[in-house]
Amino acid sequence: MPKTHQIDHGNDIPIVIEFFGLPGAGKTTIASHLSQKLQEHGCNVRTADDFVQWLSRQKKIKKLGFVISSPGNALIQSFWCILFAFGVRPFRTISLSKILRVPYVNICFDRYLKTLDDHIVIMDQANVQLIWSIGAFSAQYNKDFLHYACRAVLQKNREYVCLVPNLVSNLERIKKRETQHSRFDQLNDEQLSRALSSSSNIIIDLCDFICKEGIRIINVDANLTPEENAIKIKNFMNDFCFQPLHVRD
Repeated sequence: MPKTHQIDHGNDIPIVIEFFGLPGAGKTTIASHLSQKLQEHGCNVRTADDFVQWLSRQKKIKKLGFVISSPGNALIQSFWCILFAFGVRPFRTISLSKILRVPYVNICFDRYLKTLDDHIVIMDQANVQLIWSIGAFSAQYNKDFLHYACRAVLQKNREYVCLVPNLVSNLERIKKRETQHSRFDQLNDEQLSRALSSSSNIIIDLCDFICKEGIRIINVDANLTPEENAIKIKNFMNDFCFQPLHVRD
């Protein structure tokens, strides 16, 4: 039988790698390649799909219990997300479900991580991506409220991968329906171009703020293929995250 390898990074907590960027930027594609590369290296990898499947198996009362058991986190995240939403213009772009989704997903994800040990968890939608979704269609937003909302969800023990906005490429992929984002699918070309321009500003501000918080960010190179970027991220983690990334029998 083939040998099973486990990551040896000095403790038994999962290593979490989270992607954020515009729709059509390649988050899911690069995350998939990275997952494959790490599995080939012998690592125990979990993805967003695994988290979604785990969450779907939990009873509604249990999910509610997750949130109730972390009232502080739920209140802080909800408070700053609501303030960020009220600073968004036009006001009609606000979605209450997007606001409530932030503490719900984050708290459930934290509970999911407690069921794992030495895994690597790759999420193609970072927790800060949930903040982005609140103001995705805004023509104007309050940067201070954005930063406070971001700070409420940031985890300093995670690795964030930023896909710097490339408006031309993102626009073309969405227009060709190479990526799925139902809210953008409803827009015509002119509206889509304006929405992506505004959305890209939020991504850039999130990236800058995370850096100011002293949290390391891995930037994706637009000139590389998804597979090459996955290799770049894996090599980066070898150097800085896993010290180094070893596998053991």
